[in-house]
Amino acid sequence: MAKAFSAAPDERIFKLFAALNAAGYDDEWNSGGMHPVRQEVRQKLKGYSPPWLPKLREVLSHTHQWILVFWVLNHDKDDQTVCVGQDLGEYIRTHWERVDDGDQKREWFKQFLSDLPGLMCSIMADPFLKQLWEDYRSSHVAEALAYEEVAVQGIETLEAYLRPKTEPDWSVVFVPNLLDSYATGYEVDAISVVYVVQGPSQSRGPGAVIHEYCHRLVNPVVNAQADLLRETAHLLAKYANPDDPMHRPYLEWGTFVAENLVEAVTLRTRRSEPEIYERTLRHIVEVRHLTLVEKFLDPLVEFENSGAHYEDFFPEMLRRVLRAL
Repeated sequence: MAKAFSAAPDERIFKLFAALNAAGYDDEWNSGGMHPVRQEVRQKLKGYSPPWLPKLREVLSHTHQWILVFWVLNHDKDDQTVCVGQDLGEYIRTHWERVDDGDQKREWFKQFLSDLPGLMCSIMADPFLKQLWEDYRSSHVAEALAYEEVAVQGIETLEAYLRPKTEPDWSVVFVPNLLDSYATGYEVDAISVVYVVQGPSQSRGPGAVIHEYCHRLVNPVVNAQADLLRETAHLLAKYANPDDPMHRPYLEWGTFVAENLVEAVTLRTRRSEPEIYERTLRHIVEVRHLTLVEKFLDPLVEFENSGAHYEDFFPEMLRRVLRAL
C-alpha cells in the first residue's frame, strides 16, 4: 500500500476554513446542519472584519475553495510565499482549460495568482485565527485518531481492487476538517505527500479516505486521455450542468470524469448489501447529480473479472464509455 499513512489535523486548513466561513462560505450537505465545532467557530467569527476579508469574499465569489486548499497545502506553513509542492499557476495552465474562457476570466485569474501569496500570508498570520486553532485543535486531533485504523483498511481494500502495477512511493496524510460541510473532501497532490482533506462524517467509515485516495490513482489515467476528453466534450456536456452547484468544483472535463469514475470505483469496492448499494447509488445520482457514474458500473464488473491492472484496463474503458454517451 502507500508508503506511509498518517492522520493529523493541519493548522493551515483550519485557518483557511475559519477565514472562508467568516467570508460567507456556508455550503452544508447534511440535513441535520453543520458540525457543532463549525457552529461554535462561526458564532465566534460574527462581526470579525479583518483587512483581508473583502478580498477573500471576492475570491470566493469567483472560484471554488479547492483552489485555496491546493495553495495552502503546497506552501510552507510559516511562509505562504514559499512553494514546497506543486505551483498552482502551473497546475491551472496544465489542467484547467475551462478556466481559460475569455479575456475577462483570464485577467481575473492572473490578478488572483498575483494577490494570493499576500492574502494567504495575512490569513495564516491572523492572531484571532491562531487563537481559534488553539481552542479547537484537540477536537481535530480526536477526529484524526478516529479515522486511523479504518483508513488504513480502506486503502488496502482499494489497492486490492485496482491492482496497481507498482507500489506508490508517496505518503498519504488524512486531514480532518470540521469547519467544512459534511461529506465534502479534497485530494491535494503535494508531490511526495497526498493530502486527503475531509469534512465531518456521521459514520467515520473508510469511504471518504478510499474516495480521495482513489483520485490520486485514477486522476492521472483520466487526465492522460486529453484528446478523448476534447473529442467527447459535447457528449459530456449532457451530464454536467454548469449552473448546478453540485458540479461547481469540476472546472474541466478531466476532473468531472474522474469524479464520476472514482464514485463508481468506491461504490464497487464497498461490497455493500444490495439494498445499501442501491441506496448509495441513488444518492450519488439524485443528490450529487453524478449521472455518469452509472455508465461505469458494468465496465467495472468486467474489470473485476479480468484480473487486469487498472492502468491497463481503464484507458480503453474510458474510450468505450465516453464515445458511447
